[in-house]
Amino acid sequence: MEAYKLGNVFDNHIDRDAYLKSPMAFVQECSECPARYYCAGSCRYDNAASTGSVFKPPEEMCRLRRRGFELSAYLSSRLDGLVFRKGGVKLYWVYVLIKLRIRGINLRQA
Repeated sequence: MEAYKLGNVFDNHIDRDAYLKSPMAFVQECSECPARYYCAGSCRYDNAASTGSVFKPPEEMCRLRRRGFELSAYLSSRLDGLVFRKGGVKLYWVYVLIKLRIRGINLRQA
């Protein structure tokens, strides 16, 4: 647990510089991944629990994020063509809602 301490709030010293860096800058797999901006290195807690390092994401999560990125790119390309060909207002809002949902924004919970 000592390895994950950032400092002491009573000493006014918090050493969080390592955690401010993106894993994309120094993890080889992340820097070459096509979904690096979609994933952003995954959750630090999940990384530590799965791989032992807060910066190295587990391979299973990488596969899921890459697949999610591929599906969102596919849906986006298909919906862009439908919106411009059909020109329907209702279809446009379906497109917008799916885009928001892909980004993790749920309007029902907002």
